[in-house]
Amino acid sequence: MTAVLIAVPTGRSGWAPDFTMSLLELLTRPMAADLGLPEEPILRWSYHRSSNVCQNRHNLVRGAQKLGVSHILWLDDDMTFPADTLVRLLKHDRDIVTANCTTRAVPIVPTAIKRNQRIPSIGRRGLEIIDQVGLAVVLTRLEVFENVALPWFLFVWDPEFPDTYMTEDCYFFRKARAAGLDVWVDHDVSQEIGHIGELEFSHGMIDVKELAAFNRDALLGRREKMRLVE
Repeated sequence: MTAVLIAVPTGRSGWAPDFTMSLLELLTRPMAADLGLPEEPILRWSYHRSSNVCQNRHNLVRGAQKLGVSHILWLDDDMTFPADTLVRLLKHDRDIVTANCTTRAVPIVPTAIKRNQRIPSIGRRGLEIIDQVGLAVVLTRLEVFENVALPWFLFVWDPEFPDTYMTEDCYFFRKARAAGLDVWVDHDVSQEIGHIGELEFSHGMIDVKELAAFNRDALLGRREKMRLVE
């Protein structure tokens, strides 16, 4: 049976209202007919709150293992997403399938990275294999965490970029790929994702020239960080 833990790691005392509404709409949307199932998938949700996002994510995986669910849907509490996000990601039947959110500060760039280049979703359709992305809206099969050795999430020094620490999501995706797992991004879902900052940032706000300059600087090694989240 399909059973999903909706996992929200959080470092704040309250969630963004738009995130809460997106979550409620997702939780209450019927899915069985779209998924071709005789009954609704079992949905559970949990969050862990502390300033240590690595520990939050680790605890959520352990909770999912105790519940015996089949999947974890990772949602950051500053995201907006369509009500059918879970249905659309489940239908792909992949170990790891993600949405490509944008950063929430100028320059606005996508978080999906392939061969050290930021990959936009505007103008693209379907699925694409990438190297890494932010863990903001990501569906993983639970068995992924049986195939990837501990620790799953860690802030570590990044030898590829000067004076830079790798974030926990980059670390996870690099380990998953090293374990032979593909990371897929759904470009269609991605174009309906919002990232809440002072504004709600999305792909439609990306400046193509700024993105080209950002990617050029990254290739030349002049950018201090290739941060997934500003």
